[in-house]
Amino acid sequence: MSAEFRGARYYVAWRTKPKGRLNLLCSRRSGREYTIPVGYQQDGDLITVLVSEAPTKQWWRNFETPAPTRLRVRGRELAGTAVVVPPGNDAFRAQGERTLRRLPFMAKVFGVDDYDRRRGLTQEQLAALGRNIAIVQIRINP
Repeated sequence: MSAEFRGARYYVAWRTKPKGRLNLLCSRRSGREYTIPVGYQQDGDLITVLVSEAPTKQWWRNFETPAPTRLRVRGRELAGTAVVVPPGNDAFRAQGERTLRRLPFMAKVFGVDDYDRRRGLTQEQLAALGRNIAIVQIRINP
């Protein structure tokens, strides 16, 4: 799986211009459509969103089971299928590690204390990450 993410582009919404944002359409539970700007990472047809303060947010729960969504990425309208990556999953750890190695300042945002990118995530830090964030992956339709 790590080879799949080599050369991934990383975007952090509040540190980039608006074109660096992903507008994600969420509508499953309420039936209403709304758009939210989120930071994301993209590798080919896979877009990954790390949701900080996840326990206080609801939108990502729409994707606990795979669900269709629409996105606006750098001005382009796209469709795909989104799903939450469970915290106990190897992909969760791999994506968390990948993000924190690239953007170590995000450790504080995600509630991970004393992160050292040379050492990687400890079990305790991984547990904190699992409590504080959600990871949503969106596979773009061809």
